[in-house]
Amino acid sequence: MKELTGTCLFCGQTQLVNAETQKQADQLATENCSCDNKLKKVRQCSDNIHTITGTEAQDIGMEPVTEKVVEQLQELGKLVVYGYIEAASIKLTDSTITLKAIKGATSVSRKKVLSAKLEA
Repeated sequence: MKELTGTCLFCGQTQLVNAETQKQADQLATENCSCDNKLKKVRQCSDNIHTITGTEAQDIGMEPVTEKVVEQLQELGKLVVYGYIEAASIKLTDSTITLKAIKGATSVSRKKVLSAKLEA
């Protein structure tokens, strides 16, 4: 490891970090930065995940999931916000939840597919 100058992806502040690559240095700087932008994006992502998976999910025609699943999805959301992963897709019993980095934001979606097939 070497000492590199990492740049926060949200506010642009720089700090010295120990990392192997510039990308890793920027991720570490972003994770360790105390800027309000980062905290706001994590909070917004967590709120959106809770809206489509928690008790409010019934308002949009979806079944709520357990609090443990909500917490794990929120942790995945943090990984997307911080840039460690670009996207994650989780298949539940009745739907699919997708978290995706899109143009500096984190998209949270839940898709429920209903189909029927009859044979004679």
